[in-house]
Amino acid sequence: MPTGLKIPVGVDKSGGAAIETNESAQTKKLLLLALSENDDDNPFQDVGIDEDLIFQVKSPGTRARAERKINRVLERFFDRIRLAPDTPIQFKEDAEGEIEISFSYVDLLTNKTEEFQATFVR
Repeated sequence: MPTGLKIPVGVDKSGGAAIETNESAQTKKLLLLALSENDDDNPFQDVGIDEDLIFQVKSPGTRARAERKINRVLERFFDRIRLAPDTPIQFKEDAEGEIEISFSYVDLLTNKTEEFQATFVR
């Protein structure tokens, strides 16, 4: 599998673009970007989770829509990861209005189970 730019983007010791050589770390960063908040109005760019799903996640119907959206995003990484069996996508909310989304996945490169966790602020 190809490697890519380190995120955050930076330079290496020789002044060139810093490249991520650890493919598992690259996968985690790609997942984080793919599941980040989508504030782009471009109809041709379907990246991230819609803000309305994050703000309405309290209702069971919206949680199901958010879970489907996450599953659709994860399907794009079919050659890198699989959701870990028997571990659902979880939503946790705290008093300050932050929502944490977490799930386990199997990294197909290493065959190890990894944990994904992202926090969204309302």
